[in-house]
Amino acid sequence: MFRTSLVRLPAFLLAVGLGFTAAVLMLQPLPLAGASRHDENPQERNLDAILFAQSSAEYHACCLQAYNLARDRLEALLAASRPEKPAVILDLDETIFDNTRFQTFLYRESVPYADRLWEIFERDHGDEVDLLPGAKSFLQLCRQHQVKAVLISNRSAQHEATARAICARHGLDLEGLEFMLRTDTGDKTSRRKAVEERYQVLLVLGDNLRDFDETFRVPRADQDRLDDLTVFARVQAERKQKVEDAGARFGRDWIIFPNPIYGEWGKLVEKNPAGKLRPSAMKRPADR
Repeated sequence: MFRTSLVRLPAFLLAVGLGFTAAVLMLQPLPLAGASRHDENPQERNLDAILFAQSSAEYHACCLQAYNLARDRLEALLAASRPEKPAVILDLDETIFDNTRFQTFLYRESVPYADRLWEIFERDHGDEVDLLPGAKSFLQLCRQHQVKAVLISNRSAQHEATARAICARHGLDLEGLEFMLRTDTGDKTSRRKAVEERYQVLLVLGDNLRDFDETFRVPRADQDRLDDLTVFARVQAERKQKVEDAGARFGRDWIIFPNPIYGEWGKLVEKNPAGKLRPSAMKRPADR
């Protein structure tokens, strides 16, 4: 291997090298206020999850699988008994909309999630939002069968125009869509109830258990105590039991999509994540 010493470089080469380094540094994106690139990236844990959602054929297949199941269930339900005013309820983000470029932004800027950052992305970067595989064909099927697709989302109602523009840009028929975006809290219960009063809801699609029922929410009283492994284990067991209790609905009238990046589950593991891994009795073999 060729080696040289910095002190032996001619002066003009040293100057050129230092100048190039300075130029490269000037081209790097500036960190946001309060962020330091010397600190550990708070998004590092999400890197594989972002890559899985953005690049893996397996994630693509999961989305197609969920929408194929939704299509089959919708057609079967309509064939069995055609209701007068049929509807399906869908979440938007990570159910229809692919927002993972926002996650790319958080990772590259080494900043934690903040509502103010999401609002900027939601308002100004609709052109970077893609659709999940299978979403367009399913919504077209709903339109074909005259089934209202009601979009209950915690995107801000203030930016509904952006959400509509995203749908239009991807060729979705806005006449078949009804938007019910967030005006106060993230609890979707009252909005779901309002839809059920006007339509016969055949399916609900979402990526978060709270898209189906607010009882899946991590209890507020426990949210600040989840670093306690006893509290974590109890809350985790309670949520899984609620899933078991509602088990007959999944794949029938509730269709859930994978979201390895964020969601209600993330609250449980945000604090002391390594301490919440299931242990193994296996030991590392001795080096030979």
